[in-house]
Amino acid sequence: FRSTKNPVSGYITGILATTAVQSSSATTSMCVGFVGAAMMTLAQAVSVMQGARIGSTVTAQLIAFKLADYSLLLVIIGFIMLISAKKKKIKQIGLVLIGFGFFFYGMEIMSNAMKPLRSYPEFTSMLLKLSSKPILAVIFSLFFTAIIQSSAATVGLCIAFAEQNLISLETAVPLVLGAMIGTSATALLASLGSNKNGKRTAIANSSCAVLAVLICLPFISYIDDLVIKFTKFFGSESLPRQVANTYT
Repeated sequence: FRSTKNPVSGYITGILATTAVQSSSATTSMCVGFVGAAMMTLAQAVSVMQGARIGSTVTAQLIAFKLADYSLLLVIIGFIMLISAKKKKIKQIGLVLIGFGFFFYGMEIMSNAMKPLRSYPEFTSMLLKLSSKPILAVIFSLFFTAIIQSSAATVGLCIAFAEQNLISLETAVPLVLGAMIGTSATALLASLGSNKNGKRTAIANSSCAVLAVLICLPFISYIDDLVIKFTKFFGSESLPRQVANTYT
């Protein structure tokens, strides 16, 4: 908890912790518990939770890098480390690699499963409606993310849709914004059994997400242009990469 004593170090802690566990929901839920138990202050928790938002974008970047091509190799390496290593730390690293491998393999399966959707008029019609109504797209993504409790998974699906040319960047941006709010539902659920301070922490997390989305909504077209220029600057025009960069 020493690393959360000032906002900057707390922010960095949130990034690192979420990058390690690949779940901002887990990080924010822990913050709710820590504040409820008087182990952290609300201010410390807010800085960590905002860092967690950045940490969760690492997953989307890794998906866009097509690490799924090496997913089973990660599982094999992790399994070998798990069964052969004597040190506990190496065994834990092995478990992390197995988790990463299966996660990316699952995303690849979902991506391949999206291919037939292009032939369904109802599905393409729904995506067209979302592209023309950004607020509807935000609400749809919000509820979807709240149900599956993972913004990274929602953005991963957006990347899969982009790979199949099912959505444009204009559609992806509001979907990403909705996922930012939807992922805060986990912390709200975790706070139900907590005390007043725990509930305040969860509400603060949700409020920050809602505020960020409200600020971004009027500037979606500008965000599109900025992301395209940013992605081109690094030598890529890939739509999946643009979606991942939007999330970051």
